[in-house]
Order: sequence, then C-alpha cells, then structure tokens
Amino acid sequence: MASDNELFDWCVARPRWQQEAIRRLTTKPALDTDELKQLEDAVRAEAGITAGKAPDWPALTKIHLKAGNQFAPVTVLGSIGPLRNIDRLAAAQPPLKFAINGVTLIYGPNGSGKSGYCRIAKKICHCLHDVTLRGNVFEPATSDPREVSLTFRVDGDKTRSVLWDDRRAAPPELGRISVFDSDAAGLYVDAERNIEFLPFELALLTNLAEVLRILDARFKAEEAALNKAHQAPLPLGYEKRTKVSALIGALKADQNLPTAQALRALAAWTEKDESAFQALALELSKDPILLSKVKEATKSTVETLVADANTIVDGIGNAGLAKLKDAREKAAATREAAKAAASALAEDSAVPQLGSETWRQMLRYARDFAAEAYPDLQPPQLATADTCVLCHQPLDGPARTRLVAFDEYIEGRANADAEKAKKEFGDAARAILELKILSSQEIKSRLVNFVEGSPPRQALADKLERFYGVCQERHALVSTAIKTVEYAGLEGLADLDRSIIDELLVEVTVLANEIKGLKPTTDETAKRLKRQQEFDELEARKKFSADIDTFVARRNSLDLFLKTKACVTACSVAGITSHITRIRRKVLTASLQTSLEDEIKALDLQHLPLKLADRGEVGKSKVHIGLEAQQKVGKNSDILSEGEKTGARPGRLPR
Repeated sequence: MASDNELFDWCVARPRWQQEAIRRLTTKPALDTDELKQLEDAVRAEAGITAGKAPDWPALTKIHLKAGNQFAPVTVLGSIGPLRNIDRLAAAQPPLKFAINGVTLIYGPNGSGKSGYCRIAKKICHCLHDVTLRGNVFEPATSDPREVSLTFRVDGDKTRSVLWDDRRAAPPELGRISVFDSDAAGLYVDAERNIEFLPFELALLTNLAEVLRILDARFKAEEAALNKAHQAPLPLGYEKRTKVSALIGALKADQNLPTAQALRALAAWTEKDESAFQALALELSKDPILLSKVKEATKSTVETLVADANTIVDGIGNAGLAKLKDAREKAAATREAAKAAASALAEDSAVPQLGSETWRQMLRYARDFAAEAYPDLQPPQLATADTCVLCHQPLDGPARTRLVAFDEYIEGRANADAEKAKKEFGDAARAILELKILSSQEIKSRLVNFVEGSPPRQALADKLERFYGVCQERHALVSTAIKTVEYAGLEGLADLDRSIIDELLVEVTVLANEIKGLKPTTDETAKRLKRQQEFDELEARKKFSADIDTFVARRNSLDLFLKTKACVTACSVAGITSHITRIRRKVLTASLQTSLEDEIKALDLQHLPLKLADRGEVGKSKVHIGLEAQQKVGKNSDILSEGEKTGARPGRLPR
C-alpha cells in the first residue's frame, strides 16, 4: 500500500476544488449532479470566467483519507428465491442461500436448476456478457414478468429483502459482486479489462479522474462552440497600416489579447476628430501627385482626341475626298486600258465582252485549276495541256495560241495596273466606311477632367462636340455615296474646320507645363506622406467607432475562449493517470502477477507462457493477460482449451 503521507501530500498539492472532490469521494464512489455543478463553478471562478470567491469548503485532512479507506462498502448476497416464471425452476422451492463467510458449494444432477440460478446471479450482479432470463419455453408464452426474491446486506448492516422482476434494474449494490463462469473465460483471456476492485487509494484517484473527465467534456464542448463562433468574419476595411489595424491584428486567443477598454479608447470619436478628418480630406484632395496623375490622364485623352480628329479630317475632309476621287478615277481609267488591250484578243473571237471583270475572274480560276491538275507540265498549263480545262475538249493549234494570248493578257502590265488601282480605291473606301466617329455624350465624358470648371476649356469642349457632330453627318453622306456609287453629291462640300485640332494641341502644351509644375519637392513629399498617415489613422478610427461593439464582443468571446481552455487544462486527467500508474505498479501489479503465477502453478498450467500487463487510460487501470506465442495469434481463446481458459483467469484478477 502507498503510505498515508504520500497520498495526502499528493492530494493537498492539487487545486482547492480538486481537494474538495477528493474529500467527498472518500465516502462514496461518485458525485451527484449538484456536487459536480459546484466544482464546475469553482473551476470557472478560478479561471476568471465568473466573479466571486470559492466556497468555504472544509480542509482536506489525513483523517478523511483514513476514514474513506476504512469504510469502503462491501456487498454480500444472502439468498436467491423463491422465484416465479424463470426457466423450469419450481416456484415453490425454498431460496438458495449463501454463506456469510467461507465458500458455498452448490451441486446436483443435470436439470436440477444449477445453470438457471447461475443465470439469475449473472443478471442481478456484474457479468462481462449479457444475460436474458426466460420463462419455461416448453409451456405457452406468458406476459408475466420474471420475479425473484433476493436478500443481501452492505457492510454488515441489516439484511435487506427485495422482490425484483426483470422489468426493472437490479439493486445497484449487487453490481459490486462479479459472477464468473466458463462463458466468460474467453472474455477474460482475450480482452483488456478495467481493474474495478481496487485498493482504496487507487479507487479514490480513479473516481477523481472520472470527475475530471466529466468536467473536461463540458468545458471542451464550450470550447468547440466558441471556436466555431470565431469563424464568422469581422468587419472589413482596415487594410492600411494604422493603430486600429494593429489592435485588430492582436485580437487572437493568446496572452496578448487587448482589453475592452483599450479597444473603446481607440474607437472614441469627437466633433474635433470629425473636423480634423474633413480638413485633411480637403487638403489631400489637392494632392499634387494625385493631381499630376489626373493631368497626365487628361493630357493623354486630349492627345488621343487630336489623333482621332486628324484621322477623320484626313479621311473625309476635302483633301481626303479628293484622294478618294483620284483613286476612283484611276481605277476606272486603268480598267478601260485593260479592256482596250483585251479588245485585240476579241477580233478573231466569237465571244463578246473579253476583258470584262467576269471574264478575267473566270480565266484566273481556270489558270489556277490547270496548274493543280497538270503540275508536271510547263506553264502556262492552261495552254500546254492536251485538254481544255474549261470545255474538256482536245486543244488544237489555234486554241492553244488563243489561250497563250489570254494568259499573257492576265499577266500583262495593263491588267496589273488595273488590279492595283482597284485595290487602292477599295482600301481608301473601306478606311472611310470603317471610321468611328465619337458621339456627343462620349466627348463630354472624356473631357470632364479637362474642363474642370474652366469656361475657356468648356467653350473648347463645346466646339469639339460641334465638330464631331458635323463629322458624323459628313461621314454618313460619304458612306452612302461609296455604297451606292453615286458621288455627285460630294461635289462642292465645305471643308471641315480643323482649327479645333490646333487649339487642342495648344492645350496639350499647357497640360504638359501644368504637370511639370505639380512635381513636389522631397520635403513636400515627406510632409504629404505624414499628412496621409494622419488621415488614414482618423479614417480607421472613424470606421472603428461604428464597428466597436462587434469588435468588443469578439474580444470578450476570445477572452472567454482562453479562460475555457484554462478550465480544460485544469481538468486534465493526464497527471492523475500517471500518478495512478505509479501507485498501481507499486501496490497492485506485483501482487496480481504473483497471484497469476501461483494459480498457474496450482492448476498445472506452467506450459502456458502467460504474462500480466497493465496500463493507465484516462484515469482508469487496465489489465491484460498476454500469451507470449512465437507466432501471431488473433485471440488467446482460439488456441486455449476450455480448461486452460478457465485456469488462465485467476480468482484475484479484476472483473
């Protein structure tokens, strides 16, 4: 046994609330709901979750430990029976009585009822496997319950008599008695079991560990709920480096958690703060760097409009229309020249319209097809082939000569000039048709920053709007003429006024000078950065003042989370489990091993390499009988005989 001083010294080193739990557990194996609630409240108060001081509990003394050791309850079963409606056991026979001291031997022939009474004992006491009581299966079934009269006493008290039926739980005092038979032998030799018949000090600490486990489960459930609640996002908008963002960054479940007072102090917002905030906002709105960027963007916009206006004037101004007219006339003249060249080919031809566009296109396709069909012949394959690719008839001499002349015409200078002039006119016409003329609303939108409240610039913007309006009308007129090939309406048009372009170019120079003048000095830049930081601080504080209740609530929840974790730590069973293991191996394990060895020897089972192993698990003591086989064995019972299984469960091993 562990010394009284050793157990007492360990107990008084525990927190005050655990000492109170130990004091109460010296007189009973478990605490009731109210007692657990008192201990839970004490743990909360110790962690700072609730206010108030701990209850004025009596101090734990050595007398409490000795008293508990002396009065551990012992239950003795006195008798079973009379009984009714169980197996084929006679209802009128006298009770089966058990000796208070010593051993009671029960014997009789087969069918006399020994197994029936054993089943009753396993049902009302503790047994490792489930037992179901039945009536007489050889008679019609009845709804009557199975009834048994029982007598027992606890710690030498007066004998108690109980009429029990299988619709109710058995008296809890009888659960201290363990029933073992051959049906349970395999369970003992195969499975790891709790050691439940323990010396007082081990039982006391095991019961204390169970109390801590119950409290630990409660606090862990609260911890999990708080952790889930903390997944909800906090208000955004605090990305800039400020005192507020630094304080928000410290809202973590650790020892550096800021106080609620610190949060509210930073969230205080006054009229003076608002005035300073507005003044800084106005000052920073004139930021030269920002203004410079705006000016640069405006300058780029004006330059784009200048380029766009030049493109429009070049395309549909009088000079552009003159170029279009020249290209159209050149295309017509070169086509007529090509037709004249082709007319010589038509003198001996019975086919009219030689030299027309359709004819030339047909001939080009015929030449390309002949080259594909007769790749091995000398070009032009249209004439060197033996068969005409157009009519599929044999080619005679005159036909070959005519096709050679046609091919030379297609490849000739007159035709090439006609094709080039046609392309140039087509490109010019297409460029005009694809011109994009901005609308009045688009001009206004682009020149918002350019006008900037300036009457002269507003007048210039209005003039540019009118210019684009004229260009839209002119573009529509020219596009219609190109599509309908009716160009008479373009004669005598007034030219576009390009003075607006010159005025915009002047403004580009002015904007460039303004941008140059906005470039700040090093001192101005440093001062501006400082003012910007002041503004960011005020802006963050203003927003924080609106969000403060949300952040304080999260801060308080994190504080509760930390304190709840402290409660979980305070209820940890690990230290008690380790101490139980040390005491168990000092006062119990050796005696169990000796008991096992003695009974193995007495039962002549030395041929079995059996070994006892024990360990602690969450405050409970576990024991296992290991079979040291040379090969892997699933279950010990798979290779042990019935007698070996029974013998390998010594009477002193735990139930």
